[in-house]
Amino acid sequence: MSLTATEEALVRQLLDQQAALLSLAGNESTITSKLGATKVTLADLVAASTVGDTDLLLMRQGTTDKSVTAKKFKDTLQMFQQVGTDAVIRTLVAKGQDFVSIFDFMTEAQITAVKAGTSTADLTVPAANAAATGKKVYLPGGTYLMNLDIVNKTILYGDGSTKTIVKPYNVSKAAMTYTLAAITSPIYSFWNYHSEVHGIGFYGTGTKVGVGFTFGKTAFADYVANDEYANNVKFYGVEFNNLEKGVQFPFGNIGSEFYSCGFAGNKYGVYTLDNKFGGLMHAGNKYFYGGEMHGNDCAVYLHNVSDGFGALCFYGTIIEGNRIGIYAYISPRVTVPVLLSGVWLEGNGYQIAGTTTIDAWTGSTLTTQTLANKTIIIDGNGGKVNQTDGFACDIWLKGQNIEYTVRDCRVEGAAGFGGGPLVVDYPDSSHIVLENPTSDGGWSSNGTYVPYVRGNMRDAGIILTPGSRSYGRIFRTNPRGSKVTNYGPSRIMSSPLTAAATTGGGSFNLAGTVVSDGRIYNQCNEFTRAAFTSAQFTRLLTPDSAITTVEGWYVFTVDLKVVSGAGVRVFVWDRSTAQLAAGIVCPSLAKWNTFAAIGYSAGGQTLYLDFNGMDGDVTWRVSAYQIHRFDTLQDAQNFIMSNVFAES
Repeated sequence: MSLTATEEALVRQLLDQQAALLSLAGNESTITSKLGATKVTLADLVAASTVGDTDLLLMRQGTTDKSVTAKKFKDTLQMFQQVGTDAVIRTLVAKGQDFVSIFDFMTEAQITAVKAGTSTADLTVPAANAAATGKKVYLPGGTYLMNLDIVNKTILYGDGSTKTIVKPYNVSKAAMTYTLAAITSPIYSFWNYHSEVHGIGFYGTGTKVGVGFTFGKTAFADYVANDEYANNVKFYGVEFNNLEKGVQFPFGNIGSEFYSCGFAGNKYGVYTLDNKFGGLMHAGNKYFYGGEMHGNDCAVYLHNVSDGFGALCFYGTIIEGNRIGIYAYISPRVTVPVLLSGVWLEGNGYQIAGTTTIDAWTGSTLTTQTLANKTIIIDGNGGKVNQTDGFACDIWLKGQNIEYTVRDCRVEGAAGFGGGPLVVDYPDSSHIVLENPTSDGGWSSNGTYVPYVRGNMRDAGIILTPGSRSYGRIFRTNPRGSKVTNYGPSRIMSSPLTAAATTGGGSFNLAGTVVSDGRIYNQCNEFTRAAFTSAQFTRLLTPDSAITTVEGWYVFTVDLKVVSGAGVRVFVWDRSTAQLAAGIVCPSLAKWNTFAAIGYSAGGQTLYLDFNGMDGDVTWRVSAYQIHRFDTLQDAQNFIMSNVFAES
């Protein structure tokens, strides 16, 4: 039969989906078929709408339970059709079961408190019930207290890291613990990159209290076999704020990735160990893409003594305003170096000053250590770090046999330029290698080696005006590899120092002794001075090292070795504001070093090779001194890279 206009309007009201009604053929049997009911008459629809209560409708399926049949009828009426070609009609019930919300497992009172941010209830059970479904788990905006164990592959998402807040209910356990040790069935199934966390903020319950997200266990002593295989979670737009540890990898737990994640105000933002408690797993394979870390006592803490460590990688991450930016204890061998690519380092460590107490590990024994605040601290024996296309400053190589390579970076050792000193505790075995650096303020440190220099050296070296910046580009470089006669007009003066030399023109005069121990020449000059103080200077007189500059770029190289004693400082300057190089110190005894510097002079300045004491007896050797002038910075840099000693 045909529907009247009144009847059609009533049906539309009950269906709550006009499109669904219009798709019907317009007769009772079609309506019945579409709704999945055995028989529904128009009289039923009219009666229900008249009484205003659809719970009175019967499905006519042989039951007298009106509440059940009415519920089925109402559920069936709520239809959904997606926009798009060949989209089918589904019930809203089926649509709603595509994912689960933690609210589906909470009481109305609990939901109200969560939304208001006032909940004090332990919501671990509702969260676990939601995760147990195996579906996507949605945490609507609000504040949740929980200690959730994630035991299956799970995708969790919220309304954003400042809207959906998760805190640990019991602070002795992390707010979330990823316990799935996916080592079997199938083997190594953790590499399918299934589990994810999106748009959730993990917050402490007090000042730097609790752990946000951990793998395997929260407490190190609770380790059991295979905890190290609880791993491989991807984090997107997640924040870790005001926790003792933001995210923790206590047993290695390799293979996690962080995309645009924030770490703010924590004791440790990221805390990663190798497995010190029975299993075999290194502390690496953690990858950070973008994101920002600020206000942490230690933004990134790593401790690894397992062989084959590798791949703690940061790409475009901002690390700023932390007392310690990165602390990494690495030993023994490295498979993939720590990598900082395009990382923004600002206002950390040296800029903040002071000290910070952080963890120290000996085997599985945990103690603490108090360290000077630094942007980057590399400790241990055998570490390797590569830093590219960023800002390199305030680096401390605390351990031995460490190679820290800086490529195409701005390098600043002076606080006035936003940087901090480069410090190497064992310069005989550990080195900071600067490849193609640029700088506004320069650097001067033991254990820093520059194989070649290119790029901007603005405000470099020699400054005429008293009180202006006078920073020389001092660095250790390759030994001069070739000796050339009649080099050309760039040579201002040079001497192999193979004949007896003298010093004077200052605190005292010295006579050199020729000994057979040169670097590029067999013979060199040796000087000895008892009680050579830091207030005393003596310059190279024969051969006369003094020159007067004309406008241009100046380069010097010299070979230096401290044989014994307190050490000696070497300057190329006028003992005033014209300083091409100031305060060169050999990093260790009984080893030859080749030093160089590049600087600009407007002309009319006097420069000479000068020696300064370090408050003690000292014997030192010097060889192969030269100074050159060039019209352009590029020419000066090319000369440094040429490894040439110009004899004449």
